[in-house]
Amino acid sequence: MKRKAYALFLLMTSCGYHSFEGKETTISVPYIAGDERMELQAAIIRHVSHASPCHCIQKDGAYVLQVHILRDEQERIGFRYDRDNPAGKRERNLLGVESRRTLRVDVSILHQGQTIAGPFSLRASVDMDSTNPGSPRDLLFEQKQPIMQFSLGQLDSSEGAFDDAMTPLADRMAEQIARIVREVLID
Repeated sequence: MKRKAYALFLLMTSCGYHSFEGKETTISVPYIAGDERMELQAAIIRHVSHASPCHCIQKDGAYVLQVHILRDEQERIGFRYDRDNPAGKRERNLLGVESRRTLRVDVSILHQGQTIAGPFSLRASVDMDSTNPGSPRDLLFEQKQPIMQFSLGQLDSSEGAFDDAMTPLADRMAEQIARIVREVLID
């Protein structure tokens, strides 16, 4: 009996069934300027659908969730000494090997064209490691001991790591946005 009740619960929650005062509420999440790969929009739809009383649709929802990316920036937070000379001696210059990607957005909720909540200013960040693509020693490994010491296992250039960081960054931002949608539409 417990298995049947659990299966019914999973079926109802996994199919997108939501109720809001006895009826389904829809929310549109339009295109977000600056979100070229649409990772942020996809994460917002996923989190809002699961954590709020809303069913996300492409357009003409009862509510509209407007998201404006204010800043998407990268900051160097970790460095190491350059060892690219043939003797492997430490050089005086530093190479950036750790960065932080920070996303700042404004979020508003509209109903019938009128802002009912917001704008809320939100910030999320993700730290990432990267290699120096101009350093052949960063990409070479000896059989017994690796030349490059890395902490998070990212073997990508700073540009590639910046792109890869968008997935967890979008997820963190979407969690905050879903919390706001839930608070505004339930409370």
